[in-house]
Amino acid sequence: MKVKSTDWKQLFSSAWDQLLEKKQRIGIPLLRSVLPEGFPSGCLVLIQFELPKEINKSIVAHLLTTFLKETTYDIVFVDGGNVFPYEYIIEAAKKMRLMPKMLLNRIILARAFNYHHVTEIITQLLPQLLARNQMARVVFVSQMTDMYLTKETLQYLIWDNRNPLDAIIELNSTLGVLKSLMLENNLFVVITVNNYHKNFDGRTAGKYLLHTAGIIIKISLDGASQASHELVLTLREHPCKRKTSSKILLSEVLLRKKKDHQLTPLSRFLR
Repeated sequence: MKVKSTDWKQLFSSAWDQLLEKKQRIGIPLLRSVLPEGFPSGCLVLIQFELPKEINKSIVAHLLTTFLKETTYDIVFVDGGNVFPYEYIIEAAKKMRLMPKMLLNRIILARAFNYHHVTEIITQLLPQLLARNQMARVVFVSQMTDMYLTKETLQYLIWDNRNPLDAIIELNSTLGVLKSLMLENNLFVVITVNNYHKNFDGRTAGKYLLHTAGIIIKISLDGASQASHELVLTLREHPCKRKTSSKILLSEVLLRKKKDHQLTPLSRFLR
């Protein structure tokens, strides 16, 4: 008996729904329109940004602050693009009537300066941290692909007489380790990428990242709005799920960083 492709899609979708039902979930107001049941654990979530840097940081700050507000977990923030939204977290905390210093003390920052650093943090340092800190159960990797796909990385590989694809192979291997850690420890994992290239989905690294992610959310400005005062959230959930879209007002997430936060240090670094 030949099984129709539509039957396979229904079968996979049903299995996927049953899997997500067993996950721990956190309600994220910013993502409620596309994730009404909450943000699931044990499921790698990829957020693709097509936004200016300032808006990116505001959204990341909202996500981090909400995770800290709604749970008792610590956050491991792997900063792949030197974009940790320090000032924006303080503003988001004040907006939610929370104490910024207490929230910042629950963030463990790991800053990477090249793609080897990102690999080392995820494959070596992160497993050690998870073993000794049972409260570190949220992992946020910012701009993960940036370090692996830069012109500088390509130039270094050429100087070392290495294959230019080595960086992409290392990226894929690092993603595999991160996913294994997520499944073993039932982590909440978020990866952000700047989706500046229209053919991101067709690139080798981009295609693998999209395949690895369980939930994909693209956030962009509303092109139909002349004032661009709305954000468009598009959800693509694996497997065989239809895309869903919604809009939110930009004013709900836009924060303005201020210059009077020098006395609130971030005291926790992953070494």
